[in-house]
Amino acid sequence: MVHLLECRGIIEAHHAGRRGVGQKCSDYDTHGFCSLHHLHWHAGIGPFKGWTRQQRREWADEQILLTRERLGR
Repeated sequence: MVHLLECRGIIEAHHAGRRGVGQKCSDYDTHGFCSLHHLHWHAGIGPFKGWTRQQRREWADEQILLTRERLGR
């Protein structure tokens, strides 16, 4: 599990669910990121540097489930 320390910026919805090429996933398949960590995720830097595609997918799926639980969905 990665610990995201020193968050900065507003909280943004990260559309992390599965989707087709050139499509955005459902808003139901999101989790929150601060602006800094959202940038790190897409650039593959910071706490996400060196992660494989599989590691990224598993972590994102876990974050989606945690977000749904916290929102009571």
